[in-house]
Amino acid sequence: MMKPPNARAGLGLCAVLSLLLSGCSTVDKPKPAPVQAVIQSPGKATVTVSDADSGALIVLERSQDLVVRLAITGSGSADWAPVDLKPGVLRVVSGPIFERKLLNAADDPMDGSTVWRLRAESPGSLMLQFDLRRRYSLGPSARSLSFPVTVK
Repeated sequence: MMKPPNARAGLGLCAVLSLLLSGCSTVDKPKPAPVQAVIQSPGKATVTVSDADSGALIVLERSQDLVVRLAITGSGSADWAPVDLKPGVLRVVSGPIFERKLLNAADDPMDGSTVWRLRAESPGSLMLQFDLRRRYSLGPSARSLSFPVTVK
């Protein structure tokens, strides 16, 4: 003679199947937000950034200088230029200044960096953007770099 199925055993089986199915779900777990790099040098006279630092938050103290060093290649006859520099927060001290790269046999003699020196004038925030453009061209930029800047 067969015994009737136990209700508890049926519920336990349902719970196990439910757990197995939930483990096989295809819903992606949310990825953690990327941490934004922060570049600052409290107490120093100068903070230096390069094109590799694009996107990093730059924190400056008032009267601190920001040196922006952006690589260029001689083959393209293009140069970096700031876009819509908001007055009052940063002031251009010098630039663009071309610094030639140390030469190896395989290097183009026109490879180097465009260097800009800016000074933190007053507290505020801005998005410092540089576009790589052919000289004397109004066409679209070949590349853009952005640096969020906060002056304390």
